[in-house]
Amino acid sequence: MNSVVQNLEKHKLLAKAFEFKLGESYLFKYKLDGKTIDEEWTVKIDIYNAKYIESSAGGFAYIYNSGKVFYFSSFTGNKNCSLYYFYLSAMQAPLSFHEDLEWEDSYSVAELPTGFVRYLSEFFIFWKFSFGKWQIQIQKR
Repeated sequence: MNSVVQNLEKHKLLAKAFEFKLGESYLFKYKLDGKTIDEEWTVKIDIYNAKYIESSAGGFAYIYNSGKVFYFSSFTGNKNCSLYYFYLSAMQAPLSFHEDLEWEDSYSVAELPTGFVRYLSEFFIFWKFSFGKWQIQIQKR
């Protein structure tokens, strides 16, 4: 298998899209189950200087940007909000655009909302078990 390993080069537009600056607010309006919902996210820092996004719906997502990869480190609070779904979809996002780039990660069972699958997973604690995988693949057309 011919593989090339190289450093990620930051793509300016992707980096800007994930550049959550302290004090910025984002307003969202979306429909869920036929109801229109307004949600506001505000970027803040805690007493340990860790940056997080707070949702008006009661969710808190801690974020970290290495300059080349954007990470969500944890989520607490209301899992029935847009911030939670953004957290799941962008847990690790490369801020790079390379032809044939492949990026893969998996969800931990701990990321699941409380329910049957999560309780069932307790019986398989000694096996590696993940909820799902996602993959980003960039190809030239």
